[in-house]
Amino acid sequence: MKKLLLSKSMLLLGMLTTICLLSSAQAFEDMMQRLDRNADGQISIKEAVADSRVLESFSRIDTDGNGIISAPELASRRYKGARARSKS
Repeated sequence: MKKLLLSKSMLLLGMLTTICLLSSAQAFEDMMQRLDRNADGQISIKEAVADSRVLESFSRIDTDGNGIISAPELASRRYKGARARSKS
């Protein structure tokens, strides 16, 4: 009985994790699509003006300091932000 309950719990946890990852990936894609006005796969400071949170954090997100937020930089920052929120 305990093994069955544990198996069901693990299955449910796996399903919830998948749902969270998919919704997070979709939110990332939505943000890139919304902000990347010239569709070059990057967010310039001019494009970041459309989102106050991204604009406020621009220099922290732009880890290589080239004045442009790449998709990997944005994804990394969103991951770190989600981890920080989950620890609170």
